[in-house]
Amino acid sequence: MRKIVQYDKKTAILFAIAFLISFFARMYWVDYASNVEEYKFNNQVMINTNDGYFYAEGARDLLAGSHETGDRSAVTEPVAYATMILCKLLPFISFETLILYMPAFFGSLVVIPIILIGRAFEKTEIGFFAAVFASITYSYYNRTMAGYYDSDMFALIMPPFVAAFLISYFKDQNKLWQALLLFSFALSKLLYPQSFTWMLGAIGFAFLYAVVFERKNKHIYLTLALSLVMISDLPFLAKVLLTGVAAYYTPLILSNLKILISATVVSAAAFALFGGIDPIVSAAKAYLFKDSLTVKTTLKYYDVVQTVREAGRMDINLFASRISGSMPVFILSLIGFALFVRKEKLFALTLPMFGLGLFAYFGGLRFTVYAVPFAALGLFFFVFWLISSLKGVAKTSIATIALALMSIPNLYHIYGYTVPTVFTAQTVKQLDALGKIAKHEDYVFAWWDYGYPIRYYSNVKNHSDGGKHDGATNFIESFILCNTNQRASANMMRESVEGYEELIKKGEEVKKGTLEHLLEKRGLGVDNYQQYLDLLSKPDFVAAPKTRDVYLFLPYEMFEIFTTVKLFSNIDLKDGTAKTSPFLGIYTDYKEDSQTINLGDAIIDKVEMRAKIGQNSFPIKTSTVSYFDKNGSFVSRHQSVKNGGEMHLVFLPSYHTYMLMDDEVFNSTFVQLFVLENYDKNLFEKVSETPEAKIFRLKI
Repeated sequence: MRKIVQYDKKTAILFAIAFLISFFARMYWVDYASNVEEYKFNNQVMINTNDGYFYAEGARDLLAGSHETGDRSAVTEPVAYATMILCKLLPFISFETLILYMPAFFGSLVVIPIILIGRAFEKTEIGFFAAVFASITYSYYNRTMAGYYDSDMFALIMPPFVAAFLISYFKDQNKLWQALLLFSFALSKLLYPQSFTWMLGAIGFAFLYAVVFERKNKHIYLTLALSLVMISDLPFLAKVLLTGVAAYYTPLILSNLKILISATVVSAAAFALFGGIDPIVSAAKAYLFKDSLTVKTTLKYYDVVQTVREAGRMDINLFASRISGSMPVFILSLIGFALFVRKEKLFALTLPMFGLGLFAYFGGLRFTVYAVPFAALGLFFFVFWLISSLKGVAKTSIATIALALMSIPNLYHIYGYTVPTVFTAQTVKQLDALGKIAKHEDYVFAWWDYGYPIRYYSNVKNHSDGGKHDGATNFIESFILCNTNQRASANMMRESVEGYEELIKKGEEVKKGTLEHLLEKRGLGVDNYQQYLDLLSKPDFVAAPKTRDVYLFLPYEMFEIFTTVKLFSNIDLKDGTAKTSPFLGIYTDYKEDSQTINLGDAIIDKVEMRAKIGQNSFPIKTSTVSYFDKNGSFVSRHQSVKNGGEMHLVFLPSYHTYMLMDDEVFNSTFVQLFVLENYDKNLFEKVSETPEAKIFRLKI
């Protein structure tokens, strides 16, 4: 066995140093958040990603040993299982502490495969410097920082591991590398099933490489065939067993051509039989034939993808910064990557994963992270190529200085990336208190962004969340929050909850939209949807019988996304066109004197009571001031200004914010309940309030 697979004390030390640098860089946010009391609940810093609460709920339910049907708990998710196992292995660490630090620990493991890749080419120093640089790079840090409890902590470390084992295996076809490669494919599929695409690409590219450069190497072909089985839906334990058997019997298989052909055929068949073809077919339907994976309906809902920034093309400088910290360093990384491939053609095996990261320029910023490890390797290959004439301490010193200088943008980013927790302590206390009066089968309506943390802290159900926010689902939430008729909002809350529960009992909640089901119950076709929506506002409308309590969660921060929320119900569902163009202006930077309020993009004439927005001038219809007094009580003063006015002026001193809004926004259920607390007492009951959020209970 070559030196590459032998124990090396120096390499082990480099692993440890790089890991510690990466891990402690991620402690900066923890230190920052620890000094912000609103970021702590029960004296523990909370996590900072919404989706994290999905996995946390699943882990909690696994530890409890139960969950309710239809609550969409993540009890089958690998992240939840891993968390549950760690909780049992580390009983001295609290659950909340564990999920806070898990991303920093597992994310920092990326240094191992990067160093291994360098070592495979007998360039361990390059691997070490690249590992340190990659671990603190913009996009990789964001997705693996402390508190970012999500599947990314597993999904993002596996491509470099696969690449490291693939390169090492091609270098030296011994049983260890073969077993590690097969196991890494199997583990990637287990931890992040969506990794299928890049893994298939890696296997396919490796096959092409073998055909060109290793065409007579039967060992490689067999291993790649077995790799296909590893990315199929064959049970994980079966894959582990197969890995061991394959590693042990590979010499025997390769000794007989008939056995080799049989093993390859069996591998291909297993790949096809255990779901290997399904993702390919699904992708073909989705992208080639534009076949929708969402609920089949003739109604033209607004597509949530249109509102997700990660799905769009980004600025070229942002693209470069996310991969390498800055444009100049990114350019050097590209040059270095090309040079690395030219000098060591085996490094080309990283192209599928590196290419996926570059695809981010067209496919969305989330993919940039996949390029980071390989761009870093290219960068420091270039650095060491430039200083190749130097030896010993001089060489290491120059490389260290280069690392320090090129890391400055990334370090500045870490220092400035003081993201808040998902909710403040006040809001979490609200939700925790709600959980003590609400039953698990009760529902909370809120925009989907807040679904997971609401469910986690209140232990209730919801209609939408990070995993269920298609156009059909969001139409319901938007209709409730944005409708100008509170009775219609209230009736939709009751109708949709009871209807959705019926769909759950039938097992059709992912096959049929809630609105379609409600129309069907009323004997109406989808073309008559507006007739049903109009009925909801009628005083004599009889909603579905009540089986549970329903609550409405209204956070202040929803003002920032209100116009986006409005898009989903402000639409003609027959042709998909917007019905109106509502206006909401939010101004936190303003100057006020005796005659005007300068809002920046708008100016309020206090004498004439008119709002000038651009070249247009609008009379003020009403003026509202709402705030929390010293005792924490809500106060709202509202007055009419001009009959026939077009704009409503709202001042929220507690938030140091002015707002301008038209009738449609001002009269929405959200604004009326949150800003004015002007609500129908026969329909709603206020449960709790803080400056951050208000919770109402549906009374019908």
